[in-house]
Amino acid sequence: MSLIRNTTWSAVAAIMLTGGRFLMTMLLARKLGVSEFGRFAFSQWLVDMVFLSLAFGVPGSASRFFAEFRTQSANLLAFERWFLSRSFAVVAAVTVGSPLVALAFNREIDLTFALLQAGWSASAAVLALLLARAQGLLQFKRVAISNGIYVVIALAGCALLPKEGVPVSSAMLLVMIATAAAALAIWLPLPLSENERINVGSDLNRRMLKMFGMNIWITSLVSALVWSRGEIMIVRTELGVSDVAVYSIALSLTGIATQGVMLLTGAIGPHLTQMWGAGKHDEAINLCRRITDMFTLTTGIMSIFLIAFAPELIRLTFGPAYAEAEVALAILGLGTIGLASAAPNQLLQIKTNGVFARNANFLGAVGLFGAAIPLVKLVGIDGAAMSRVFIQISVGMMTLYFACRLVSVNMVNWLNQAKLGLVIFVIVIFNFMGEHSLYIRALEFCISAPIIVFWLRDDDGYFIYSSLLKRFYTIFVNRKNGNSVN
Repeated sequence: MSLIRNTTWSAVAAIMLTGGRFLMTMLLARKLGVSEFGRFAFSQWLVDMVFLSLAFGVPGSASRFFAEFRTQSANLLAFERWFLSRSFAVVAAVTVGSPLVALAFNREIDLTFALLQAGWSASAAVLALLLARAQGLLQFKRVAISNGIYVVIALAGCALLPKEGVPVSSAMLLVMIATAAAALAIWLPLPLSENERINVGSDLNRRMLKMFGMNIWITSLVSALVWSRGEIMIVRTELGVSDVAVYSIALSLTGIATQGVMLLTGAIGPHLTQMWGAGKHDEAINLCRRITDMFTLTTGIMSIFLIAFAPELIRLTFGPAYAEAEVALAILGLGTIGLASAAPNQLLQIKTNGVFARNANFLGAVGLFGAAIPLVKLVGIDGAAMSRVFIQISVGMMTLYFACRLVSVNMVNWLNQAKLGLVIFVIVIFNFMGEHSLYIRALEFCISAPIIVFWLRDDDGYFIYSSLLKRFYTIFVNRKNGNSVN
């Protein structure tokens, strides 16, 4: 299956999941109220962080080695056994650990809440593990189907909830059911014939699996702190659940950009891994450079949009009860440009066996907490947003720099990075000068977005997305004429 087709399915999956989760968050925020939604957001944070803490690199290993062994039947079958045995242990640990951690933060929780926390955590762990497996096996159509099932069940359940006064337990039960259904839908057996299953002759290097798994475990854990919701714990401790709710709203809107880019990278990552493993280093580097240009353009426009329309986005989606999130959203919007480093980070993981990403994200996590604690005390949730933006951009730039140093000097088009940086700098200065009306901010976006589109160019001097659009057009024409194109 071609990169274009896999990326298309991954894009479909990303759009469904990010859009569905956003709508679900919007409905729950309105129906639960600020306080109960704060409890829900913190429980969701615990589900994610407990899984990452106890996963020991199994999802990251699955994404890499299912892709790497996809054409090596014996090693693929051996790795499947390795993966399943560890997955069972991870799910069991998460099921027990998550309610215990919830109890440590809030000793007033009852048995129902603890059971729902355990069930939600277990279903989320199964889904995350099977999602990593499916991405490694390039089963992106199945990922899209699973995401669709999750979204349909979650949104249907939200629609059936009362308009207000919904307890947090009802929201947790709904998400647990939707997650469990999505996990059931994503499973597919290995693409092996019975003959291939019988002829076992694996030379699986288990020491390498263990080393990569440990590196990617630490990387994934600290990466989640840097790129996701690590500072939620500080907001909860210093400010309270209502501020967790408000800050989570801002994170949810910027999370659309984060999740979308990361899920698109999920389709590109296995291809880069296969190309690098097959010795096609120049092709992988060139592809990575093109993808980085595309992400630079995309995240730049996303960043400007979030900065310009933060007040309207908050009020139209979540209502005036969450108006305090406007400034935090504008600040967080700036951090999306750090996501442009996603593709180079993939090759750095392979080149260094996960060591660079581990070290870079560890430094980022230390910096995030070191900055967030005093800033949250000084300026509340806006301080948390400032610390996140600073670290995201710093880690992103560090990744681009070391990708050029450790992999290839051709990994990054620095001219495009400089052009985007200049435009973003002007935008920040303009918005810092004072409050502007909606019309002025709309004009700001309508001027700056086309400047980025027309100013950023690929190595041949063409618009960034021109080659991709030509490829899609060729596929459409050939299909219309009855030909098949990979």
